[in-house]
Amino acid sequence: MQKVAQIKKNIAPSSDNGHFVEGAGVKVIDLDIVNETFVVEGKSQLTTKNHTSLEMNETCIVTCQQVYDPLLKSFEKSGD
Repeated sequence: MQKVAQIKKNIAPSSDNGHFVEGAGVKVIDLDIVNETFVVEGKSQLTTKNHTSLEMNETCIVTCQQVYDPLLKSFEKSGD
């Protein structure tokens, strides 16, 4: 019987606490490292210290939350 490796990958490198995708046999694909956008393939769990854990039961796209700054008139990454 072949054992499937358990992974834990940080998909929010700019976060103070990190946001981790965890699961056995999960594949994480970096789409855009600047905007921290990833495709997660396989059943997994998104965990972090400062938010609720989230079960992800199918393939999904995860990206950093953007907020609009009316003074700068531009979008920027949301802070922790």
